[in-house]
Amino acid sequence: MLELKQFRHSAFCLKVRMVLQAKNLKYRVIEIIPGIGQIGIFRLSGQRQVPVLVDGDNVVPDSSTIIRYIEAEHPNPKLMPDNPKQAAQVHLIEDWADTTLAKAVNKSLINAAAIDPELRNCLLPQEAPISVSQLMGNLPSQLSQSYIKITTTKSIPGTA
Repeated sequence: MLELKQFRHSAFCLKVRMVLQAKNLKYRVIEIIPGIGQIGIFRLSGQRQVPVLVDGDNVVPDSSTIIRYIEAEHPNPKLMPDNPKQAAQVHLIEDWADTTLAKAVNKSLINAAAIDPELRNCLLPQEAPISVSQLMGNLPSQLSQSYIKITTTKSIPGTA
């Protein structure tokens, strides 16, 4: 059976789940705890991001790569057009959604979580220890907002 290693709130993981459901494939979801759980993901796939699809001996990281893999292994029902121009347009839209759109959504979500302790707790995995949940819920909004301003305004050395 296919295994999808994921964070439940990740848009990239949702994208893969939608394709698996559209293809009517049976799969099992393995929730990864951010931080410590990513060590196992790195050992498995060579990277720390999710989603990662495990299909027997095949380990496939990255949502776009996973979708191409699923389409090749399970061609019916067909989700990608045969026409090369149309397929290129689909990939272009997917790339835009994965980069520009995802960055804006993530920034908005982080800003909202910085001021809303309930949202911060909702974003934690259900498996997170109670102490972590309490810490996140009790984190002062001003501290969260200061951290967000620092991390979103830092420039990367060597970039403009």
